[in-house]
Amino acid sequence: MIALVLFLTAGLAIAVGGLGSDDAADEGEASPDDVTPTDPTDVILPAGTEHTTGDPGGFNIELVFEGEGWTEEVRDLAIQAGEQLSDVITGDIPDHNGIDDIRIGLRLDAIDGISGVLGRGGPDSLRPGSLIPNQGSVIIDSADAQSSSFATYGEDLFLHEMLHALGFGTTWDLQGLVQQAPDGSDRFTGTNAIAEYQESFPTEAAADPHSSFGVPLASDEGHWDEPVFGTEIGTPLLSSSNVLSELTLASLEDLGYQTIRVAGAVT
Repeated sequence: MIALVLFLTAGLAIAVGGLGSDDAADEGEASPDDVTPTDPTDVILPAGTEHTTGDPGGFNIELVFEGEGWTEEVRDLAIQAGEQLSDVITGDIPDHNGIDDIRIGLRLDAIDGISGVLGRGGPDSLRPGSLIPNQGSVIIDSADAQSSSFATYGEDLFLHEMLHALGFGTTWDLQGLVQQAPDGSDRFTGTNAIAEYQESFPTEAAADPHSSFGVPLASDEGHWDEPVFGTEIGTPLLSSSNVLSELTLASLEDLGYQTIRVAGAVT
């Protein structure tokens, strides 16, 4: 699995390390976080529980809740994230190996205990030709999923990781969409994203002499540049308030998806 690994840093921000790594490039200071053990009255769902997002004929995500430890509350956060993606991605993708449109396996696994690495996500298999994933995985640290603060960022965490399963930041290189600008900075060069960068972030683009070359990326080449794009869902840091903007939707279009992209942020 091509994966991006998430970390919890101070102030309920989630920092990301490198591709395919279980260690942070720069972990920062882990914030204290009290663990709330699973309440005995919580409904624990059986392994293999499934939910398909979206409407028939639209963009559907088959969520498969694998392994143990899934409560209704945590499962619902994942479902809400999946439904949000089915709302903003509108076009049906041809079935591949009997899957319409993507199957994402989700697991709660022990990674490193509370805080630190929160989870990882990425595609498991790609459609030939288009390179659009038809299967992906999301893994969340089981200790973090039981933390008292998980409800405040869990949906955004699932959304961020599901985006990676769809190819955001994980298939860019394979699609030839990451290049270095003349100043040596890493850029996403999809034409839709470049146009949206200049339209949705005019101040930042005007101050960027290479805005027409590509969208600024973080050093891992799998996220938007944090200093430029702040609380956008595709940056390496997730705060308690994040925005899924047209920039990320435009980048999905560059990967081959159809979206509801319009001017302004999607919430």
